[in-house]
Amino acid sequence: MSKEETELREGQISIMVYGADKFGLSFDSSELDDRNYKLHFLPYDTERRFSEFNGVITFQRVFEKFEQKTSVYNAWTVHDCDLDALDRREKEASILIKNGGFIVFLLHTPFKDSVRENSKTTHYLDTDLVKRFLNWDKLQREDLDNRCTGIRCVREEFRRFFELYGAVWSVFSYYGSFPWRNLAFLGSRPASMVIADRLFFVPCLLPRKLNERKEEFYHLLTDAVVTCVKKLCIDLPAWADEFLLPKEQTLIEEQGQLSGRLEEIEKEHSTLTRFKRVLVGNDDGLVDDVVYLLTKGLGYRVNSDDNYREDIQILDEKGVPLVLGEVKGTTRGVKREFINQTDSHRERAGLSSEFPTVLIINTHTKNTRTLQEKDQEIPSEQVKHAVKMNILIIRTLDLIRLLVLVQKTSLSPDNIMKIFQTEVGWLCVSGDDIRLHKE
Repeated sequence: MSKEETELREGQISIMVYGADKFGLSFDSSELDDRNYKLHFLPYDTERRFSEFNGVITFQRVFEKFEQKTSVYNAWTVHDCDLDALDRREKEASILIKNGGFIVFLLHTPFKDSVRENSKTTHYLDTDLVKRFLNWDKLQREDLDNRCTGIRCVREEFRRFFELYGAVWSVFSYYGSFPWRNLAFLGSRPASMVIADRLFFVPCLLPRKLNERKEEFYHLLTDAVVTCVKKLCIDLPAWADEFLLPKEQTLIEEQGQLSGRLEEIEKEHSTLTRFKRVLVGNDDGLVDDVVYLLTKGLGYRVNSDDNYREDIQILDEKGVPLVLGEVKGTTRGVKREFINQTDSHRERAGLSSEFPTVLIINTHTKNTRTLQEKDQEIPSEQVKHAVKMNILIIRTLDLIRLLVLVQKTSLSPDNIMKIFQTEVGWLCVSGDDIRLHKE
């Protein structure tokens, strides 16, 4: 019997909190004592084994690290994984589960299973402990575009924790017979679950490093997990729950139909919400959001594989460029230099000064509080300069208003493409009104 076990009170269990030091979430004291459990905060390089405890709480990205690198002409991702430590801890975790223990994985960041750069995709599917324990044949995971806090708890033990700290970066799905119990949903999609009654996956916001609420975070989490573990020992085991009564089968089929429709609605709503990101984005993120609107919203083919990242090309069915696009974000309005840069990039691409070119610009990205503050006119002198340089300016606000007209069937993507190819100046959209300003 270990030293920790001899120090436990009757009915108290020992739980290792592993790797909290990597996120500044450990304490000066190495223990938190509760009537039902004792938390032992051990550093990443501890020699203590997972299997020496009744349970383990740990984090995403303990064993791997993604770092964004940039140069004048390019940007790329550097990935690093402590493979020796990962393999060792995986074996310890398997022994812990075999001995009847549990593991809690805190999901506080996207999984980032793959990275796409320069038309090449690199996969990182098993470079963290939580990834390895989610790599089941019948289970899929999907990162969201942004973090969502509207989590719906379905397990009472976790309600208080999710109310204060629940936040989702990823959702899950599974098929067939699977030892799965849901803890929480995002819309109709599972966002938190316990697998095989021993593996807890808990999406959350981590407390700040110096926040006095750190202790509250751990107590609420551990109270929920320990209570749930005790109840699962009494509940039907997963194998028994596979036996279905006739009426139960009917209800499950009906639930599946409703869940499928809810999932379709959720996905469609998520797509529509992403279109609106062109109103707030900047830098590379804005380029991605504009490309998403042009492809998913308007149905265009777009090439954005450019080292300078601001350039995009709208293509025809054969891949021939129809329009060159320059995407920019600014905290203020349109400047002369943006128009000049657009012309320079057209020249750099080996295109004539007559080639159709559009400056798509997200203006007033900072300190905008209302749509009226966002909707500011482009100065006349910049419009005249755009006409002179044979460039069409369109604010992202105008672009999404064009999408509105397409969805209302008042306008077609072909109509918009004709404008892009033939007009210069400022394309201003207000309600159903489309105006072309030349000065």
